Amino acid sequence: KNTAEVELKVCLDVVEHKKTSIQHVADRTDVNRESVRRILHKNKFKPYKPRFINTLKERDFDVRLEFSFWFEGEREQNNNFPYQILWTDEATFSSNGVVSSQNCRWWADENPNFVVECRDQYAFKTNVWCDILNDQVIGPYFCRHNLNSADYLHFLNTELFEVIDNMPLEMRNVVWYQCDGAPIHNTRVVKERLLEIFTGKVIGRNMVQYWPPRSADLTPLDFFLWGYLKQNVYKQRPFRDVNHLETVIRQCVLSMKPQSIKNSVKDVSRRTILCIECGGRHTEM
Repeated sequence: KNTAEVELKVCLDVVEHKKTSIQHVADRTDVNRESVRRILHKNKFKPYKPRFINTLKERDFDVRLEFSFWFEGEREQNNNFPYQILWTDEATFSSNGVVSSQNCRWWADENPNFVVECRDQYAFKTNVWCDILNDQVIGPYFCRHNLNSADYLHFLNTELFEVIDNMPLEMRNVVWYQCDGAPIHNTRVVKERLLEIFTGKVIGRNMVQYWPPRSADLTPLDFFLWGYLKQNVYKQRPFRDVNHLETVIRQCVLSMKPQSIKNSVKDVSRRTILCIECGGRHTEM
């Protein structure tokens, strides 16, 4: 067979069997693996890996819809509403590159094609808290042990209170605070303190506005920030110690462009509209 016929045969096989491997294509078409690889590359076929998302429970669909309708209703009355929310979250950064897939989305305009050495017997980690407000990242703040409600309450009364105290009065009067359903956010003393600081304008579990569980696709820290930071932080491995790791994280935060941060906040509205249109399902499906 001539080259054109072989190429057509391989391309048609891949179009018909999208979830396949090069070896399976080679077996079905009787073309050797390297030729299959070359043909696919020449015709701009790329192997895409799936993203892993949390399985939604039956009640989650209604809760996601409720939040999305509320968010869009607020935005229709005030177009600046998405930029008046303190979007917050915590994530763990480890020296061995083992990260939680739930708290990370890896976004890039090109495949980074990197490897990560892991399972280091002497690995260290740090827990990172960040906030997005309008076009800036507030933080990072670090805790080197597992976070608990006492740590979080201390954070609210020190670092976060300082952030609020330094805000212009007009922003302080309208800002909302968003947190997810993590146990450290949901003790009585923490919830009471949040409601006091933000005069009731809190989005969270059992708060004034309920935050839908398993909804990493609706907060810019999950669908943008953590993926960006971990991709750029882990490029600078190995880390000498935890101080070095935290320094790299700070540098990566400082290097972020304000417009990119603001675009991620703007994208929340597109996602809530999409959530409504698809009946509460994940917007990334």
